[in-house]
Amino acid sequence: CNNMQSQKKLHISSASSVLNLVLPKIMSKSYLKKKQYRVNISVIDNTENLMEQISQGTKDIGFISINENLMHVYADYKDILQLDILMRDELVAVMDRRYYVGDDYTLDPYAHNFGAPSTSYNIVSMDADIYGDDLVYSTDADFHRSMMEHAGAIVYMSRMAYQYFFGKKKYVMLSLENMEIPLAHAAIYRKDAEPIVQEFVDLIRTEMHTKEY
Repeated sequence: CNNMQSQKKLHISSASSVLNLVLPKIMSKSYLKKKQYRVNISVIDNTENLMEQISQGTKDIGFISINENLMHVYADYKDILQLDILMRDELVAVMDRRYYVGDDYTLDPYAHNFGAPSTSYNIVSMDADIYGDDLVYSTDADFHRSMMEHAGAIVYMSRMAYQYFFGKKKYVMLSLENMEIPLAHAAIYRKDAEPIVQEFVDLIRTEMHTKEY
């Protein structure tokens, strides 16, 4: 009973499918048990809520995949929050191979070229001027598969997410017309956080660079 009372909790929210691959590996390590920490993990879609929760102290760490060109959207929190880049990636566009016919992309008039319905898988702060007004953000991979298979949608995601979660035989990666759009898998936490927070983020960074995902 005294042992349970002495344990502290680390509250983590993740909006990144790529980082969700790494978290269980860290959870299985004995490091946190030795530190007498229990970890509570939740998945969140709304990044604005995530920022608020971390700045208010109800969450300790947030994990996101973010378009590096749009990091300025977090300027309002720069005095309170630290954003650490854990690994860099790149944006890709993916569609169901059945709709793909070379440079024309698809024969379906509802999903023609980049006028197709579009969704975003785990990439926060997408720019509507680039991606279109009908962009839907979700952390649910099955939702995006359904949109690609039944609506001819184009899904924007990180290259790592594509390689791990979507079979190359069934889906095709589209050219973004030489646009270089860098992404970053990142951790967000309060600048005045307990040392265990930085230690946990460092564990995640090391794991991501040790393994191939």
